[in-house]
Amino acid sequence: MVRPSDPTGEKPLPVTSNVNWSTNGQTLANLAFVAIGDETYIEVHAGGAGSTHFIVDLQGYIPIPA
Repeated sequence: MVRPSDPTGEKPLPVTSNVNWSTNGQTLANLAFVAIGDETYIEVHAGGAGSTHFIVDLQGYIPIPA
């Protein structure tokens, strides 16, 4: 699950996920649009058994008018 950063730790994790897969020993690509948090970070959370590796690549951004 990827979400905007929460430096205070006050926001609980959502009950839904924006990155999902089910595989064993395969590399898979996925895409998620995620807002950048107040501290200009994102958080990546993984659950389940075993280990997981993430590669996060910024493909672009959508500016928000002030």
